[in-house]
Amino acid sequence: MGASLTRWTLVLTLLYLPGCPRPVGEKGTLPSAAVQRNPWTIRSYSETVPFTSVTAFDGKIYAGTSRGLVQFEEQTGDFVRLTRAKGLTGDRVVGVADDPQSGLWVVTESGLSRLRDGAWTNFSLDRQIGGQVSAMVATRHGVWVGGPGGLAELRDGKWRAYLPGARINCLLPDMRGDGVWVGTEGEGIHQWDGKGSFVNHSGSRQPLRYIHGLSYTKNAGVVAVGRGEGGDGLVFFDGTRWTVYRPRPAGRLRWTQLAGDRLLLSHGERILVVHEVTSQEAALPPGPVALVREDTGGYPSPRLYTTPFESWLPPDPTTVTAQGEAILIGTRTAGLVRFDGKFSRWYRTGELLGETDKLRVGCSPGGRCMMAGGGGVAYRYGERFDRDKSVAPEGARVETFYNDASGALFALYTTDPGASAEKGKALGTLVLSERQGERWAKLREYAVPIPAGELRVGFARLAPDGALWVGVGYTSHEGESRPWGVAVLRPDGSVLFHRSTLLPSEDRPAGSLALPDDIRDVHFLGDGAIWLATGTGVCRVNGDKVQLFTENEGLASELVYAVTRGPRGQILVATHSGLGRFDGKEWRFDYRGALHTPTRAFLSDGDALWVGTDRGLVKVGPDGKVILTIGSRDGLADERVLDIYRDSAKRIWVLTPGAVSIVAPN
Repeated sequence: MGASLTRWTLVLTLLYLPGCPRPVGEKGTLPSAAVQRNPWTIRSYSETVPFTSVTAFDGKIYAGTSRGLVQFEEQTGDFVRLTRAKGLTGDRVVGVADDPQSGLWVVTESGLSRLRDGAWTNFSLDRQIGGQVSAMVATRHGVWVGGPGGLAELRDGKWRAYLPGARINCLLPDMRGDGVWVGTEGEGIHQWDGKGSFVNHSGSRQPLRYIHGLSYTKNAGVVAVGRGEGGDGLVFFDGTRWTVYRPRPAGRLRWTQLAGDRLLLSHGERILVVHEVTSQEAALPPGPVALVREDTGGYPSPRLYTTPFESWLPPDPTTVTAQGEAILIGTRTAGLVRFDGKFSRWYRTGELLGETDKLRVGCSPGGRCMMAGGGGVAYRYGERFDRDKSVAPEGARVETFYNDASGALFALYTTDPGASAEKGKALGTLVLSERQGERWAKLREYAVPIPAGELRVGFARLAPDGALWVGVGYTSHEGESRPWGVAVLRPDGSVLFHRSTLLPSEDRPAGSLALPDDIRDVHFLGDGAIWLATGTGVCRVNGDKVQLFTENEGLASELVYAVTRGPRGQILVATHSGLGRFDGKEWRFDYRGALHTPTRAFLSDGDALWVGTDRGLVKVGPDGKVILTIGSRDGLADERVLDIYRDSAKRIWVLTPGAVSIVAPN
């Protein structure tokens, strides 16, 4: 079957793959961007643009996007975005590939860039390729690039064009290290002959015409997957002859990769490991998918069988490539994941949400939802997040959305702060608008004095009397975020502030309470009592009376993130030391397991309660016992849950660091 594969060459495969949910809770499976658990489907989002090409080079992982090349540190996940301003030929990256000798290669809409020895060198693209690149692969001599117009090689600074008019789908470097195998759309497989031309491998022995993926086996055979006469299939070339295999049950074979010594194959939503049996008589082990060998005419081709890989494809994958024993999978909405067969790690920029620790979501009765994301950008959600510029004027920052008791949808945004005439004081403006039909109508403005910088909003909660309680803060001149109490926005347009700190020129007005500045959440009880979660304990407000509960009064931690009323009427608090409850006399922190870790959010569900913890989303019954736990292995973007929200379509939104997971009922 040929010489052993003695060196590793990274193969870049640019694919747009359909995603399918996978069952939740299977052991050893990959946490994905969207998974299905009866009765829910879980889908995660963290990115504003897809990761359409990925590779690993020199201790870093690179992802190509329409807004530059994202460079992740493999160990820490820290990232920087490389663009034209930092040395690339353009900002829209359409392909990446690497070779240990020739370096890292990046194709953009404007040309080709190479990183070697810490420096970038730029090249123009061959005219036959233009900016339309569907596949590329690096070799020790340079780079091969393919597109809908054909194939070209850059070697010694010069382009050479081949296969004009051929639509290139995928490439595989040959074993000599200077040629290439070519998978096309409609013309089958071409092989570089080492003499300046290509040999076409098409015929009865190789019936595939539309090639989706190319790879080596561990023994240096060539494998291709694709479609042709007879449907989807896999073909194997041992250096002499092709053998055809058909999947049973039938299914789309989208790609194949050699990861270490394991040949991986996609079949629908699943990833399979392909094994070889040289004996022609031995019984094949049963597997999830049979690869039925077509008649070889007595030629001793290997027999193949499959076993499950420890991973399922995350839905909406865009590209898959191998990195030693691991695979890298880029997605449209959730970043990229590295999986080595045992452990997985996600790499994300988190640009969709930024560094928020609160969900800022509101939904119309028909299920149309709006979210304020990172940088004050408004997004409209409908299976994906699309930027919506109609919510606020240019230059404004959308802070949050919320609904009133009737279901009407409101937005709260800030405008550029104007410095007041008083030294050491700035003036922020909160603008309230309402969704009316297909447009946003501005209702009123509220002036909010702050010590400096820009006004920020932490949360917005509607009180029974119609007033809106808004947790406010500001950014200092040094760029630090600082809390500034709560502003009560009244329907008549007036504002009442509750905070302990006053500006030098301020006197405490009538009705203003000296509440802690660091207010994280507020909950209104039907009896008129108001409970507040703060960074210095729990506050209970009755009229003008304020009672602060701290560790001296029985709290396990004074860092409180959320407060609510439990199914049995007790007050529940989510703290850095776990879930606590107050029966009117004393505090108890006697929950165990995930509820004894930092907890940050609540969501009522009939007699039960959802709790956001550092170990996932936990559903607790009225007796305090855990009913269900949903974590990263079940599809959440991260174990650490920061906030929870339920929309009008009964979907549960789960905020984790840098991402949001939407749990939708089926």
